[in-house]
Amino acid sequence: MTSTCSRQASQRPTNASSNYVEQRYLARVRAQNVRNFGTVLAKSLLKGVPAQWEPLHRKIILSLVAVRDRAAHAWPDVAQAIIRLIDSLEPANRPRAIAFIAAFPDFWLQLQEPTRTALQATVDNTDPAALTDYRILAGVTVPQFRGALLSLIAGLGREDLVAAIASQPLAELWPRAVEEYQGSGSWRGSEANFSDLITPFAGRLSSRQLDQLLDAVIDNGQNWDAAETDTLLLGVLRNAMPADRPTHDARNRFYQHIRRMRRIDKYEDVLAFLQSDAWVLPFPDQPADD
Repeated sequence: MTSTCSRQASQRPTNASSNYVEQRYLARVRAQNVRNFGTVLAKSLLKGVPAQWEPLHRKIILSLVAVRDRAAHAWPDVAQAIIRLIDSLEPANRPRAIAFIAAFPDFWLQLQEPTRTALQATVDNTDPAALTDYRILAGVTVPQFRGALLSLIAGLGREDLVAAIASQPLAELWPRAVEEYQGSGSWRGSEANFSDLITPFAGRLSSRQLDQLLDAVIDNGQNWDAAETDTLLLGVLRNAMPADRPTHDARNRFYQHIRRMRRIDKYEDVLAFLQSDAWVLPFPDQPADD
């Protein structure tokens, strides 16, 4: 469950973006121009034009949210333009529409029935081995798409999983990511898995997920003994909100293991950070291994 602190942290950028868009654009232009502005934003999300806006995907979503929330007088016309755009999309752009519906789920029931059928078929028929547009995975939050997209995620190979996480570190990708990391087969492979699969989630993980990460470190010698694991782990821990840090039980397991493995010095900074919120090192439960 996402903590209250995490939810508040996620709302602050959205509110800041809405305030900026309102002050910079919405408060200074006529209603017709606001409608045009919203339509241009939607066209960028649904058709990828202009191409130079592609790296700004998340900011464009937040800007369109600002239009919806701060320009209620113009939103009905913008919404109708968006519906027409989605209903007329070419098949190649349907993954974009699925990601759009994930960001604005109220549009789903406003689409024509053939459009909903086409989008559902796009999700149902996507082959994990042929996946190229990872935006489609954002639709996993939409009830109509969820089952098929969870199956799609389960079928991703490592490189596709890395690419999907790089595109957007969705919560539904985390179980695959931590599983892949936990099974690392070498020290270098462990470091690569941490960098590619774990680090992109920094600042997004709950206490339970960080517990899973600590357990994944200590469950595999390739992980806890890899040269960079302590540095990489500390980076992720420092990005967590205080309420989302690992539980004391997980910290106790972590400490007992690295003590037995005689790696206290290696993880000195990690342990110091974990003690910064009143957690106390537990009494050793077994002698350290020779």
